[in-house]
Amino acid sequence: MFSRFRELQGGCLVVGALADLRRGEEERREAAGVLAQVLSPWIEGNSSSEEIDNSLADIVISLK
Repeated sequence: MFSRFRELQGGCLVVGALADLRRGEEERREAAGVLAQVLSPWIEGNSSSEEIDNSLADIVISLK
């Protein structure tokens, strides 16, 4: 499942949705939830992806 997410560059899509202030609060909240799942270390086979690692500054700013 996560390999397909990485293959389709899902991290970029989620980070983009989170950072897009034109999107509603509910949609951005859902993006934050997906991001939390993707980065969860206790999910088997899960690992952070380079695309998300490179966006950490944008993620933190968006979550503020």
